[in-house]
Amino acid sequence: ISVNKEKKRRIAQKAATLIKDGETIFIDGGSTTYHMAEFISSLLVNVVTNSFAIAEHLVRHSKCKVILPEGTVNHSSLLILNNLSPDPFANYHASRAFMGIGGITGTVLTNSEPLLIQVERAMISHAQELIILADGSKFGKIGSLTLCPVEKVSMIITTPDADPEVAAILKEKGIQIIVV
Repeated sequence: ISVNKEKKRRIAQKAATLIKDGETIFIDGGSTTYHMAEFISSLLVNVVTNSFAIAEHLVRHSKCKVILPEGTVNHSSLLILNNLSPDPFANYHASRAFMGIGGITGTVLTNSEPLLIQVERAMISHAQELIILADGSKFGKIGSLTLCPVEKVSMIITTPDADPEVAAILKEKGIQIIVV
């Protein structure tokens, strides 16, 4: 969580401003999304998350309703992973999914953990809108597994050091880029 901490906090703070009381949102586990918990603690929202760390923070420091999918907590990442169910989010729907990413190009979002990809794909399929939280170091980086095409993304919140060529391609595809 400490790598690029201030950049990640700025991204998370901006993402939190998009959330309104009464919404149901998905928050994917990750270092940038973890910081969102601090900034949404005063809101009355339903948070469905695969992050044990985000859930714990919200339970202790907010009035949010916290929902966890079925699965096993991974000790190193504190993510809830489920290799038995192809869709642990089948019973949930959200207005927005807030997600970090391993890498983003002009065509795809990538990550490197197979069980995480499975959970993230399920989350995306049950959200009306996908918002990516990615500091500039993720632009042009490619993980070993494709998560989804960039066309699934409606908005990316990033930092000024994002690769301008990749950002231009994404904007041409109708993706809103917010720089903080």
